Amino acid sequence: MPADSLIPEPIFIERIYALLERIPKPLMLAIAAVGHYVMETRMLNGIKRRAERLPTSSIAKTNDS
Repeated sequence: MPADSLIPEPIFIERIYALLERIPKPLMLAIAAVGHYVMETRMLNGIKRRAERLPTSSIAKTNDS
């Protein structure tokens, strides 16, 4: 039995970490900035949508009186 067969194949996250080690830092920062922008935009749009929704709960009705 060859010794190579005893070494387990890397799991998914280990492959991702290996890939991240090889990406140049400026490129990684650019990708992270775009990802952060997308996440922040979606979060703020959700907050805006909930804030501008018509009040339908009984709590909102009693506070408006």
